[in-house]
Amino acid sequence: MRTQPARPGTRQKTHLGTGVSAVAIAAALSLSVFASSAFAADTAALQGRAAPGATVTATDTVTGQSVTTTASADGSYIIVGLRPSNYRVVAGATQDDIVLAVGETATLDLADAVASGETTVVTVRGRRTKEVRTSEIATSVSQRQIENLPQNDRNFLNFAALAPGVSVSTSTTQKQFQGGGVGPDQVNVFIDGQSFKNFSGHGGVAGQAFSRGNPFPQLAVQEFKVSSQNFKAEIEQAGSSVISAVTKSGGSEYHGTFFYQVQSKDMIGQPFFERANPKPDYNREQYGLDIGGPIIKDTLHFYLAYEATKQQNPSTAVSVPANAGPFTGSFADPFSQDLIFGKLTWYLNDADTLDFSVFKRDEEDIRDYGGNRARESARNIRSKTDQFSVEWTRRGDGWLNEMSLSYRDDATGTPQITEAGPQINLTNGVFGPDAAILGRHFFAQDSSQKLTTFKNDFTYSDFEWNGRHTLKAGIKVAQTTLTRDEDVHTQGSYWVDISGNYAYTNLSAAATAGRVWKGQVALAPTGLVSVDNTMLGLYVQDDWEVNEHLTVNLGLRWDYESNMMNNDYVTPTKIVNALAAYTNWVAAGINYRDYVSTGDNRESFTGAFQPRIGFSYDVMGDRNLVLFGGWGRYYDRNAFIAASLETIINTRQTPELVATLTTAQTDANTLRQQLAAAGTGGSVWLLNNETKVPYTDQANLGFRARFGDIQTTFGVAHNRSHDAFQYVRGNRMLNGTFSPLGDGFVIDNFPAEGQLAGFNGKLNIGANGGEAKYDSVYMTVDKPFNIQDGYGFSATLTLANAKNTGSEHGADEFFAGPRQDVFGYSYTLGVDKLRFVGTGIVAGPWDTTMSATLTLASGTPFGTIDGTGPNPPNACCIANLSGVYFPEDDLAYQNLDLRIAKDFELPNGNVITVDGQVYNVFDHVNRAYSAWGAGSNWGGGPSKKENATVGQARSFQVGLKYKW
Repeated sequence: MRTQPARPGTRQKTHLGTGVSAVAIAAALSLSVFASSAFAADTAALQGRAAPGATVTATDTVTGQSVTTTASADGSYIIVGLRPSNYRVVAGATQDDIVLAVGETATLDLADAVASGETTVVTVRGRRTKEVRTSEIATSVSQRQIENLPQNDRNFLNFAALAPGVSVSTSTTQKQFQGGGVGPDQVNVFIDGQSFKNFSGHGGVAGQAFSRGNPFPQLAVQEFKVSSQNFKAEIEQAGSSVISAVTKSGGSEYHGTFFYQVQSKDMIGQPFFERANPKPDYNREQYGLDIGGPIIKDTLHFYLAYEATKQQNPSTAVSVPANAGPFTGSFADPFSQDLIFGKLTWYLNDADTLDFSVFKRDEEDIRDYGGNRARESARNIRSKTDQFSVEWTRRGDGWLNEMSLSYRDDATGTPQITEAGPQINLTNGVFGPDAAILGRHFFAQDSSQKLTTFKNDFTYSDFEWNGRHTLKAGIKVAQTTLTRDEDVHTQGSYWVDISGNYAYTNLSAAATAGRVWKGQVALAPTGLVSVDNTMLGLYVQDDWEVNEHLTVNLGLRWDYESNMMNNDYVTPTKIVNALAAYTNWVAAGINYRDYVSTGDNRESFTGAFQPRIGFSYDVMGDRNLVLFGGWGRYYDRNAFIAASLETIINTRQTPELVATLTTAQTDANTLRQQLAAAGTGGSVWLLNNETKVPYTDQANLGFRARFGDIQTTFGVAHNRSHDAFQYVRGNRMLNGTFSPLGDGFVIDNFPAEGQLAGFNGKLNIGANGGEAKYDSVYMTVDKPFNIQDGYGFSATLTLANAKNTGSEHGADEFFAGPRQDVFGYSYTLGVDKLRFVGTGIVAGPWDTTMSATLTLASGTPFGTIDGTGPNPPNACCIANLSGVYFPEDDLAYQNLDLRIAKDFELPNGNVITVDGQVYNVFDHVNRAYSAWGAGSNWGGGPSKKENATVGQARSFQVGLKYKW
């Protein structure tokens, strides 16, 4: 079979990084000679049977571009690297229409019609086929679902919840998703083949660690696929779940959309436990437009999309004692986000296509105050992204190649809105609780990542040996600069006793009155921690169709990073000397040299080999019953934040002075000089020189059964994650133990005998003792919407048992002891025991469309804080911040969202759509649960209930859309 172009429609020293990069680039350039393909995760393939030797042409009905192939001697054909779209497939006098979904291989058999010489025209406006002969657990989300299913905010990540084993955060300020029994850090998102991975921080997706915004304009997303498990070797930098999305492209005709959605104060429900209070001010507007079409028809097309969210969040109340000053009141919390995406597609000739794209994101969110923290102590949560990419696709006889070059700059920060001055903590007595927090917030952080990435994927589909093979190989080289900066007590923090109704006016007056009892300041600004790191990825993959029943997927991936652990870092001499003299570690059997970096004794990991295998067996050869299974290993390397904390904390040093401070000492620079002269340091954080790279092994087994247009899947999944990293307590008593009463206690201020000489903060050391295990049974039912039937639905049921050692997902620090397995295995946060998500779309009378999303879940687990004692010296409590309890109700989380839309077609063929949406239709009270609330026990046992909610009370939204 020939494909022809038609009219285009172990460890190693760090310094190896440079050499590896050169070899990688040379290999990449050698591959690029063959020209370019499509990343299979973001494209589609079409296969089937026609008459032997028949010419098969697939034409994209949106762009007008075509690809032609010739069926082999046995009548089989395959076309790879097709843009997900509507296609008209012609073989001789036969033509048929099919919809190709992202990342899927669709099957269209034309052999009978061609052989008989009949002319058959079948038009299918919904999804014609669904890929069943694959070992991957994946869920496709179509454009119709994106446009029609109810959705409170325009974040396409929300639809990841339709996939088995995947959940989406209900937090309004952390829009993340997770899967496979591990946290959000282990996911990845690819858009047009480009990774949106967060390499400089937490959250998995760049910009989403503490954002209420969207990572990409939903209007520009054509469709996407959620891969829950057993994805192929071409997928990188993910340990659990992956989203692969494709963007819209300009077609051969001009089309565009404008939309506007509004939600006002009167349209939102008051959270259940706040209904005794007046409803706060609120307003949100979401609007945007897109347009696409030809600049030069059939040669140069464009697409442009813009989305914005302007949101006035419910006012935040500040309540402080009258003697703290005039800070009580309610204050507005504005959120603003702008997203822009543009693309040019240039069909150079019959074989070559160039895509140029640009993406920009800019958002700001004033928050992190309220209660006893004054508005002046708020922070501005900011995210900014600039991305530019070019992709060259070339198609030849039986092969396809795609080469891309991209540049991406992500910056995320939490700057203080008050630029100068210290933070003032007003307390009820010395060592008493905070009554009010004023001034400049003591903490801010900034992270950034700059990546220049070269990718090349080569696919060869014209190879037969004991069946048909689709061979693929690829390379990725990324030169990255990762940075992090923290502002912690840089301008000082002071504690003032206002007991006895002392009226606070300013810090100097309080010092004169003898009321300032504590001060803390950074001895030096951290300075920017900046690391240059080369990422290299190589893979080979074979999709082997042995016969009409058996398909085998074989793949091997290898990844390498030259400097993800900041290998050039040198431990300060003062810390080295203190560790050498710390006999407590000798008693504990800890060798201090394991935690001392010389700048030349930390090596880059070269053992990230990741075999991935899978199979599918079509029992009758008719795709009605298919058995499938697979196993794979996945490394997700996100170590920079851990490495940067070692540098930042050991450089910064934030000692404190507990004493009655003088007026002079309320000047941060004076206090800094005095503490520096005293030679007292703060906390010390240390990486182990043999820090491991976490990985996950995934296995799955199941079957797919088709009943007419309804596709069902039943499967079991089994994941094991190893070597998860966290900092644990390194302080030890003289006898080498953590405390006289054992491990598990939170001891932030260690007793003097366990302190590192010259330092009065925490001694934390890196550990790779985190393990996770995930076992689930799941079932999916899917009937795609089509015009003929007028309805479509999907349902996903997941029963999961997820456990882990360690603490909260994304927590850099294990607070409760010297090792992550102190509490053994606990339930994994964010993972329900039972989770059901169902959707439906129905075409109603009078050009209406009705849709619904129903979510039923057990609720996620929560931890416990036990302060009942007895506690060792300086300990507050025992704290297991992983999952200990589940909510008592079997279905603790219940939510039904509805949408109805009405189309008005204008005489010129344009369409106006008005819609209304209702969220949480039955106003179910979905409680929030936390270790410090429902799980806390200070006597009498934990309540296991909490007067707080997740999600939203019953709310409404209306919208208007104009399409031309």
